[in-house]
Amino acid sequence: ERALYDTVERTLLNCLRFERSRNDETQDCDLVRGQLRRA
Repeated sequence: ERALYDTVERTLLNCLRFERSRNDETQDCDLVRGQLRRA
């Protein structure tokens, strides 16, 4: 479980960078956030 959270944390940090450029990566960010809300 801890490894999963570490991975999600890294993914979200990457998303914050990508969101600035508004490219396709932002869709992945929204997907990850949706999964976190369901978890």
